[in-house]
Amino acid sequence: MPSRPPAPPELPPPASAPILAVPEVTASVLYGLSDLLHSAGRDWGLIVEGRPGAPVVAPRIVSARQEPFTIANGVTIVADATLEEAERPDLVCIPELLIAPGDCLAGRYEREIAWLRRPAAGRGRAARRRGGHHPLGLLRRARRALSPRPGAAAAGAGGGQGGPAADHGRRRFQLATSLTPIQYVQTVRIEEAKQLLETGGRIIEAIAAELGYEDPRFFVRLFKREMKHTPSQYRRKFGHLRAVLQTARRD
Repeated sequence: MPSRPPAPPELPPPASAPILAVPEVTASVLYGLSDLLHSAGRDWGLIVEGRPGAPVVAPRIVSARQEPFTIANGVTIVADATLEEAERPDLVCIPELLIAPGDCLAGRYEREIAWLRRPAAGRGRAARRRGGHHPLGLLRRARRALSPRPGAAAAGAGGGQGGPAADHGRRRFQLATSLTPIQYVQTVRIEEAKQLLETGGRIIEAIAAELGYEDPRFFVRLFKREMKHTPSQYRRKFGHLRAVLQTARRD
């Protein structure tokens, strides 16, 4: 009697992946992300075997609002679930938002932030029971330690000092951020430099010093490498845009 073929392995359930919707999100980003996550696992089967594969992610759009609401560009949406109905997800997707530079966000997302903290705390307890460190906590601690401070010298930031424990911390940090510590420091400093260039008229040397660069020429080279413009060129190109947006908000 011929033996039966082995049963296919039982697949784990799809990972729950709520996509957070707020009024400042655009429909293209929100639904594009949903389509992308829905395709994971499914489309590979279509391409290789001609039939849909098993989904590996179960996305759904969640919001603090039960009723239909208007998002950016005047599109009305209805979320698949409320925040309370999306407890303990496997991962959370936060789309980029359409927000003008300089907008005050204080108090705007209190319910969403409270919801985000609940699943993060739950996963953090599980990670500690396994003897590890929760990546969100690791990232927060590393960011506090690495964020640029006035008067801090750029040379040696994120350097190789500290022994095996420091090397392990750097590896964990790079795993969580896809950046080395020095790359993260430079990225944060470039973003801060952009804000200072857009909003004020301070000389380049003063901005470099505030961000911790002792040599302003090094700062200029780094900024040009990352932004394809010198700081002066960036200010001329984008400084007026910030002023226009601020004027439009007042009107």
